[in-house]
Amino acid sequence: MKLKSDCRYNSVQATAESPNHNDESPDIPSTSQRSVPSRSGSSSSSPSPTPTSDAAALQPSPGSGQANWSRTYDIPWNQFSKLLMKCLAEEKRPKASMRREMIRVLATDIQKSVAKPSKRQLTNISERIVAKYPKSFKDVINGEVVGTGHDSLLKNLHQRVHNQNRKEAEETPTRSTEEDEPTPKKRKSFDEYGCIDFMPDVLPIGHTEQTLQGKQQELKAAFQRGDVFDREAMTLTYSIQRKAIVTEQLTTPDLLKEWPYLFQEEGLCLHFENLVGFNPRRSLRETWEKKGKSILDFFEASCKPSLQPTLCSIEKCRAELGNDTPQIPGLLCLLMKYFGELVPSLIKEMEHTVTKEDVNKQKSFQRTPVLIACGDVLTASRWMLAIDGCVVADNIKEFLAALAMLFASYFCFGIEYSAGATATLDCIQRCFMKINPEKGSKARKTSGTHPKVLSLIREISDFEWSL
Repeated sequence: MKLKSDCRYNSVQATAESPNHNDESPDIPSTSQRSVPSRSGSSSSSPSPTPTSDAAALQPSPGSGQANWSRTYDIPWNQFSKLLMKCLAEEKRPKASMRREMIRVLATDIQKSVAKPSKRQLTNISERIVAKYPKSFKDVINGEVVGTGHDSLLKNLHQRVHNQNRKEAEETPTRSTEEDEPTPKKRKSFDEYGCIDFMPDVLPIGHTEQTLQGKQQELKAAFQRGDVFDREAMTLTYSIQRKAIVTEQLTTPDLLKEWPYLFQEEGLCLHFENLVGFNPRRSLRETWEKKGKSILDFFEASCKPSLQPTLCSIEKCRAELGNDTPQIPGLLCLLMKYFGELVPSLIKEMEHTVTKEDVNKQKSFQRTPVLIACGDVLTASRWMLAIDGCVVADNIKEFLAALAMLFASYFCFGIEYSAGATATLDCIQRCFMKINPEKGSKARKTSGTHPKVLSLIREISDFEWSL
């Protein structure tokens, strides 16, 4: 789809990998390959407060020239506080103060041997710590691993080392002298991030491009007649849908004209399923039913002033409607406020009588995908989806369906995440949709899991342990 420069990401951003998606990946309390790292086995049934060293006593030190020193580095367990080691032995999550002290001691010990360890070296060390004490350090919400499982620990360790070296790094930027990462190969377009079938290179058996174009014309005619959605025909023509989006780069209005079913809920979710490997609405529904209350409980207990007005509005609307439907859009609003992002970057409120013609007349309407609530965000019974300033669906009845279509559009049409909602979209990707490539991102300035998402995951995990 041909989008304006402000929502198309033209620079190379991420290595294409198959997406990670299975029950082992992130669910916020509850983002290449789409198989999430399998869960670590549970920690030892009788962990010792002073664990056996991870490296034999005669292992070479980091400074000895050993290429893979970070894999044999002797983690200084005996330098950590007794309170921390007792916590680890009891398979509890350490308090934030204990964790910070551990990171300080660990970073100092590492830098005695290598002043500027590479991120890959720190990743290896973080991975080993989490593997030894998964109950205490793994990024898990309600028993499900988020991302790689060691992202938050790596983030803390990397930040500590970076801060200690900031002055020197600014004056003389250098790379680690050992275990240097090879010069990266030229990366593929970030459009392919998280996809498993970005651009099919073969046509369905028994079909040519001409026969598929004939199917396309039949689909257009069926849409005009108001026929029911033809899942088989839309699946069959997936390859030429991708060609229209990627190769021909049709504008949004032209794509809407040529592939009208693509912008219906069933059509867009089916295209996403072929592209990424699962149904987005089903994934949202399952995550909400499994994790929704846990996330809301965390926000209610957080006492964060910026969240209180939204929490009060949710309760007021629940009382007025006599049901819990306001909680679902309310959760999205809470996430955005928690991350310090503005709700209108993903949802715009308009009068309940607004029409798509009214929206299309607005010349300054944002280009990235956005939902339009016909009425109040928490109580709206009709939603619209606009892409590239053009309303492509104007009668979505349920918020979960609208949110699934909003998220799917970023992947289906190769659009970078909205600059005003990168953390929220990354959270939806990794914790709700369970797409967790270890590298890359659909956001311009972020690689890997967004730092604010990692912080949220850690805080929710700590909150669950405190109950």
